[in-house]
Amino acid sequence: MTWSRHGKHVFIELTRACNFACDFCPHPRIARPSGMMSLRDLRRVLDSLQQVPDIEYVMFSNLGEPMLHPEFEQACRLVKGFGYVLYVTTNGSLLEQRHKNTIPMDYWCISYRSTSARAFAHRGVEQSYEEYTQRIAAFINDNTQSVTIYLMGNSEWYNREADFGDALDLTNRREMEETITAIGKHFCPEFSGVEPGAELVESYIPLRPNVFLYTSRICNWAHRVLPAGYRVVPGEPRPCPFGYHQRQIAIYWNGDVSPCCLDYDGELILGNLYEDPLPSLLDRRAPIQSQSLCLDCFGTVVRA
Repeated sequence: MTWSRHGKHVFIELTRACNFACDFCPHPRIARPSGMMSLRDLRRVLDSLQQVPDIEYVMFSNLGEPMLHPEFEQACRLVKGFGYVLYVTTNGSLLEQRHKNTIPMDYWCISYRSTSARAFAHRGVEQSYEEYTQRIAAFINDNTQSVTIYLMGNSEWYNREADFGDALDLTNRREMEETITAIGKHFCPEFSGVEPGAELVESYIPLRPNVFLYTSRICNWAHRVLPAGYRVVPGEPRPCPFGYHQRQIAIYWNGDVSPCCLDYDGELILGNLYEDPLPSLLDRRAPIQSQSLCLDCFGTVVRA
């Protein structure tokens, strides 16, 4: 078993349930079973990770909103008790004042994504945009833990052409500067704005020492989640250009293991860590680049 030099990232799906139905996310179309990982099973997962050296971090992420788990706080304490760096990816809609500085973790990753009320309408939730932003702002205020607020932008021609998810146009710097400055000041009033010449795409923009904005390119999930009117022409088998299969483990709520965080429907399952040792599962990764998910990921998007 070998790891890539790029790091060892473990994504744990505490639950496949989500309280949002974003039209740019594969969650509403997932066919694999839904459920939640018990604390007992989480401990089994963490015990298995002890067999894998040099893990860089554990993240509660993959598909589903981890804060829906009824024992979310205990799950965080369990991971930290094993000594791992812990990231939590959340849509932020369930954040409360009581969570501020009380849950042991290292990084909050808030998938804010929506840069306006119009964009928020793409997220399929009854909560108002004003309530949503106020909840996140109240959590950030006086919070001393590290928080990154993730915005979503379109760079590929098909996403921009369709205005997929009503996201930022990453090719329009003026629009980006204005939006980032407005959102930054909303969450951190002391933010002075974007510095001239600052990198804005896939770069951490500090709002205060522990709070950042990060604008990421919209994820089309291996070209499986595309705007209406577009399709993918599969590519040819080749090594993964992202190295995902070498530096990631995605562990679903039921113990199934995938080598890729884009594998939302479990097409690349290597096995189940409740049945086989994790190192033996990782040794099964080599052939995956010929799988249909990988070929779509390597493919080209065209108009349907």
